[in-house]
Amino acid sequence: MKKNLRWIGALALALLGLISCQKENDLDHNSDLLMGCWTHSLEEDSIAGIESFRRCDYKDFMPTRFRQTYILRAHQECDYLVLASNDAHYIETGSWLWDEESRMLNIIDKEGAELKVFEINTLADTLWYGEVQ
Repeated sequence: MKKNLRWIGALALALLGLISCQKENDLDHNSDLLMGCWTHSLEEDSIAGIESFRRCDYKDFMPTRFRQTYILRAHQECDYLVLASNDAHYIETGSWLWDEESRMLNIIDKEGAELKVFEINTLADTLWYGEVQ
């Protein structure tokens, strides 16, 4: 009897864990979390093809030649930093699209061309990792 109670308890704990993980995953890919200013955290890139982004105010980032920044706003509007051929930096306005099911984030210029496509692997309040497509 004690053995059966242990199994039932273990099963109940496993189910609770599964339910809480499911809720967390639902939040992990919420487009509301994506809105705001994001800076490429080059120092955290550890796997080729996967880029790490932090909130712009997360920390004082080390100086680099160029650090990509996206500002994702409501109504799928965005601003993004551009590196010109003469090393100048300027901001362009475009749009962004988020596909909840595929976890794809598309950054689009004002002419409608895709600039960058990420498959978001991890999304939290202060961090997201995305595989560049």
